[in-house]
Amino acid sequence: MTTKFSKLVVAASAFVSVAANAESPILTKTGLLPEPQAGKGLVVFYRPGIMGALMGCTVREGDAELARLGSKKYFALAVNPGIHEYSTHGELNDRVRLEVEEDETYFVRCNVSAGTWGGKANLEPSNRDEFIEKAPRLNVWIPRVN
Repeated sequence: MTTKFSKLVVAASAFVSVAANAESPILTKTGLLPEPQAGKGLVVFYRPGIMGALMGCTVREGDAELARLGSKKYFALAVNPGIHEYSTHGELNDRVRLEVEEDETYFVRCNVSAGTWGGKANLEPSNRDEFIEKAPRLNVWIPRVN
């Protein structure tokens, strides 16, 4: 009896250890952040603050506009593995370059600061822990349908 109980305790301990090491889902104000699709990476752009609240943070890849993030918004984008360069345009242009791997999630923060004629949007790499800290106050950005 002791042997069966010992094996059960060891098996339960191993399960708890694996579960504790697995990344738990991230809950935002509007729901769970999606996991990367199989074979793709996930890039999460977010704008945590209210500085420059009247100005959006427009994120582009090349000429394609991906999102217009207002304050306290986020947008999750499934992308193919490889190098991606994202940019913002405004009083100053800013770029961030990511080497995306499949089944990985990347976080990019957009900050807007005061400029001479308007706001300056700044993209910078972030991390999971920083996003988790801001997530309860972030709403998903939904594109407008024309």
